[in-house]
Amino acid sequence: MINYLNDYRTLAPEWLRRFDPTRRTKATKESAISDFLQSERLVFYPGSGTDGQPTTIFSQSHAAHTFLYVDYTTTRERVLSQLDARPWPAKPVNQGTGFTGYRSMARYEYALEEVIPDFQSGLSETEQQQRRELKLNLLGPIVSAIVAPYVILEILSRDPGFGDQHGPERLALLILGIDAIDAFDRLFCQTVKRNLFAIVIEDYGWGMQYTKFGHHPADNDPEYLRLLAQRYQVLPEFMLFGEGNGAEPWPGYSVVQEAEPISHFNRWRYLLRKNA
Repeated sequence: MINYLNDYRTLAPEWLRRFDPTRRTKATKESAISDFLQSERLVFYPGSGTDGQPTTIFSQSHAAHTFLYVDYTTTRERVLSQLDARPWPAKPVNQGTGFTGYRSMARYEYALEEVIPDFQSGLSETEQQQRRELKLNLLGPIVSAIVAPYVILEILSRDPGFGDQHGPERLALLILGIDAIDAFDRLFCQTVKRNLFAIVIEDYGWGMQYTKFGHHPADNDPEYLRLLAQRYQVLPEFMLFGEGNGAEPWPGYSVVQEAEPISHFNRWRYLLRKNA
């Protein structure tokens, strides 16, 4: 898979190449989040937990440098403990996650309203009501598992001794502790067009997922993520798709036969590309 993505190698966004970690000003912090969201190639991972494998896949190939992780059950404290670990889970790419060879260059935290202010949802009133009921029915008894919202922007620099084959000199991750449907709706559907390069689709949910991210035609699931993506034509070039739990790829995407699948927790992940 990484070999295939090597053909999509590109330079890091200019803002990331020019970023100066010694400038710890309010203006630098404000421009960092704005610049991140305007990056040329964003990879979006709803329900991400602390799974670093997609970052490894797209960054080792230099196909993408900016990653947006969203999960409403992963606490800020857990994210920070993982980011501060040396290295952040050190596993080969075919066994899970890993930011081996990188360290924090800068870290900013923001209030949620600085990144996702109030907005008019792209879902209809009926769809919003249905969604509220689904969330209440599933999450009501375990609402304590939903974390307090947080926003972390982490900029990583490659350690000395690691070269371009390991990955680019710099990476940037925006990590949100909120509902992934809200994040996708606000950041990609209700704003200026953003450059969504790839999306990661996993439906393991661990019992905390009130709607599916993949396509489940037999489940009568509303599939809000897919619905919004198609309604607003926010359809990335690539999809990193995890098999299992009855999930199917979104219509309009096909497996890239030249890209070998990668193992993830005894399941396979496939690279899909939007049909021409």
